[in-house]
Amino acid sequence: MKKSLLLTLALTPILAIACTKPAVAGVTINPVEVTLGYEYNDVTKGQDASDSLRAEIGTVSKAGHQDVSYGLTTLTNDSSLRSYGAYAGLPLKVTGTKLTVEPRVTVEQYRDESELVGSIGVGARYELVPLLKAS
Repeated sequence: MKKSLLLTLALTPILAIACTKPAVAGVTINPVEVTLGYEYNDVTKGQDASDSLRAEIGTVSKAGHQDVSYGLTTLTNDSSLRSYGAYAGLPLKVTGTKLTVEPRVTVEQYRDESELVGSIGVGARYELVPLLKAS
């Protein structure tokens, strides 16, 4: 792994801890979600196959009666930050399970290509451990 991948791995937990601290006493703190993912792209024109690391940090808040997830996303490869952006989604918990399905919209700015890219997708999440509650 190169420097930018290691830097992303090191900074993501630090950002997650910093984002869980309340700015003002009595403020409700929503849980911070951190996602790390590996991407391999061997179809990009004009480039060799590249290994990349995606890091996302976000939270879920109530908007009326519906939960809404939102956050920031980055994509780094072994030499630089490839893209950065934001996402928003609607987490839908499957009743009686620990499974959540999330339709999501993402907008990312790719630095080298100078392109703004939007995408729509669906993700799934399964809770492996119980949520830790602050006392």
